[in-house]
Amino acid sequence: MARRISVAQALMGDEATRKKFEDQQTVLAAVQRVITCPVSGVILDVRKAVYILVTGEDGYRKAMVVDGAVWDANGQNLMTGMAKLGRTVEITDGRVACA
Repeated sequence: MARRISVAQALMGDEATRKKFEDQQTVLAAVQRVITCPVSGVILDVRKAVYILVTGEDGYRKAMVVDGAVWDANGQNLMTGMAKLGRTVEITDGRVACA
């Protein structure tokens, strides 16, 4: 079972603990907003979801959350395509954050 970090643990912990708490909360909030993966249609599980944030110097900003299997199958293509467009892709993987 995944170990969730409490607010008190995050406040009293070191930088790594605070970062893990932040990542858990980011993925959780995204999953709660959309419920299902926009690509595969499966019901998202925060422990298996991947939060993707794409930004650009021109102010472009797009976020989405997908099932981990979708990310595994398509993530590299997305990273390559966005790099060609000069976009930055930040990933928060629930499989790591909630482990």
